[in-house]
Amino acid sequence: MTDVPSDMISFAGKIMMLSGIFHFSVTSWGRTREHNARVGGVADSQHLKWLAVDVVRDIDCDKQAFIDACQSMNLQVIDEPDHLHVQAGRPSPQ
Repeated sequence: MTDVPSDMISFAGKIMMLSGIFHFSVTSWGRTREHNARVGGVADSQHLKWLAVDVVRDIDCDKQAFIDACQSMNLQVIDEPDHLHVQAGRPSPQ
């Protein structure tokens, strides 16, 4: 068994911190290439690395406040028609 990469632990921790502030459900996290293709995911999806989640907000979860909180944690948010896609921020080029 190998150690869990630190970027996966960091990302999971950020999602858990958000869950303590906002009411939402995770509908997709890690994916196999087969599942990713079946659901129409992009070829280099962060879901394949377990560094992305799709979430649906409860009615009392303010969308903009959630997005702002994600961005303050260096998470990228894509506002899809039926969910929010949240992924780890890409490292800045050095």
